[in-house]
Amino acid sequence: MAWVDPRASLIAARIASVDAVFDAAADEVAAQVRANAAGSKRTGRFLASIKVERVSGPSGVTDRLVYSDDPNAMSIEYGHFTDGEKPSWVPGKFAFRKAQRG
Repeated sequence: MAWVDPRASLIAARIASVDAVFDAAADEVAAQVRANAAGSKRTGRFLASIKVERVSGPSGVTDRLVYSDDPNAMSIEYGHFTDGEKPSWVPGKFAFRKAQRG
């Protein structure tokens, strides 16, 4: 009878997670996020803040994280109200959300 190591999926994930294919996939996602963000002339800093990083998980699996380190990233992504006498709503760019949907 065959026996399969119960850790087989974790072992396979560790091996696959260091493959350059994962780096390429994360770079593609980041490029899509940047393309989505580029539609506005006012998001230059936000556009430049989009990065990809390798992150080690607790089980030894290396993942990729696509993120923005712009302090206003949440407001840009989801929208915000302007300050002033008559606040108005500025819709979000949803650059990450659109990239997630493909």
